[in-house]
Amino acid sequence: MNRRVLLALACMAAVSAGMSTSKLEPEVSFADYSPKIRERLVSLSKNWADGWQKLLVPGPKPEVKAAIDQVNFLLWTRSNRNIEYVLEAFNADSFAASNFDASKVTYIEFHGFTVDGKTQWIIDSKNALLDREDVNVISVDWGELAAAPDYVAAVAGVYETAELTASLLDWMVANVGLSFRRTNLAGHSLGAQCAGMTGNYVTAGKLNRVTGLDPAAPLFDGVSASERINPNSANFVDIIHSNAGPLVDGCLGMTAQVGQIDFYPNGGAHQPGCTDPDSSDILDLVGSCSHGRAPEYWVESIRAQKPTDKTFWAKPCSDWSTYDAGQCSSCGNGCVEMGYPADISGISIGATIEYYLTTNSVEPYAQGLN
Repeated sequence: MNRRVLLALACMAAVSAGMSTSKLEPEVSFADYSPKIRERLVSLSKNWADGWQKLLVPGPKPEVKAAIDQVNFLLWTRSNRNIEYVLEAFNADSFAASNFDASKVTYIEFHGFTVDGKTQWIIDSKNALLDREDVNVISVDWGELAAAPDYVAAVAGVYETAELTASLLDWMVANVGLSFRRTNLAGHSLGAQCAGMTGNYVTAGKLNRVTGLDPAAPLFDGVSASERINPNSANFVDIIHSNAGPLVDGCLGMTAQVGQIDFYPNGGAHQPGCTDPDSSDILDLVGSCSHGRAPEYWVESIRAQKPTDKTFWAKPCSDWSTYDAGQCSSCGNGCVEMGYPADISGISIGATIEYYLTTNSVEPYAQGLN
């Protein structure tokens, strides 16, 4: 088999491994989408027909699997850290009956393709955040819209979910006292795009922070900044690229700088412990190992406690080869910690400066400042 066919099989295996086993609700028609979403779907489908769809899923595009009212908002606090409370969107009584406290910082997290709002990295980060801070943690469960195998429908689901979430956040500002200055979003893969688009769509102000964990590239590369996560999606936008590159190289994430600060651990394409010298792209893609490493780094960065635990210090450098050759040994423009403690105040962010670091191949991944 040639390389593209092997990659196609790898993608199919990766999708199958992540498919939800829950029963889906009755299908809705294309007309049930809003006019804006229908227009976007037509454009996306044209690109899809010439790309991934032709390679992996020949034939007609499957019917839409879910409706927007199947998005759920799962709340955890220190008072209900083990059992989520399902918030009813736009219902003040539901919020009043919950443990949501608008005076506290709120973290909102978005899962990616084929999984749901209780996927492992969200549970792990929820626990880590509640161990560290007395906060609200909300998981946006858009699992029905993100269901395999139709990636185009999942991309449409990104925009639909972002529109709904942004509307809810605006409503929360007006009705339950939410402050955008205390609201931070994080998402993985398609969820990173969803977090960014939510930041693009809100109208009641600007969110404090959006963290993109290896933002998905297929159907987002080459689109305008307003149609994806971008440096203006929040007051602070940071990106962790762990599987950045083209699909044919076994990568699923965006390569371009799309945040105010972009981290490229180990070069950003393939992570230590995820690759095989003979077929790194195939095996890495099948297991989504490097793609899934970004949320693992995020969780570890929340758990890390100074001065006992090492953290993910990154150095500014023009590119990975220069960094790997040891030519960026000085912090120069300012070293920054990747993940939860990231802070760019007081340093000058250059338009072409990227941040690099190396990690261990197994947990704990952080090596500190080398």
